[in-house]
Amino acid sequence: MSQVKLTLFGAGHVGTALATVLAGHGRFAVQVIDGSDDALDRLQGLGLPLTLRHLAPGEEAHRLIEGQDIVVAAVPDQAVARVAEAALLVKAHYLDFIPTPRAARASLDALAGHRAVLTGC
Repeated sequence: MSQVKLTLFGAGHVGTALATVLAGHGRFAVQVIDGSDDALDRLQGLGLPLTLRHLAPGEEAHRLIEGQDIVVAAVPDQAVARVAEAALLVKAHYLDFIPTPRAARASLDALAGHRAVLTGC
């Protein structure tokens, strides 16, 4: 069986916890994207089978997630819209953990016509 390609945006406490569980499962090929080199370095130090990528300010996030099946936003509220737009552009399933910010609604509503969109989990 092939692995599900899953990208986690955010290498903070929530993103690291999810990456740890999912990478150990074997069913997922986990990629973690964050704007902080320090956060990515901490995650790399755990020795997990992960792909780690830095997202620079102004960089087009969707270019880092082409071909991914699932996108998870474990980011601060103000970054959710950027992740949601990237998920829409690549038509990936989407999951986040907060009530949908107004800035993300249009992207997530459009994505819901193609993929599963789970918000506020």
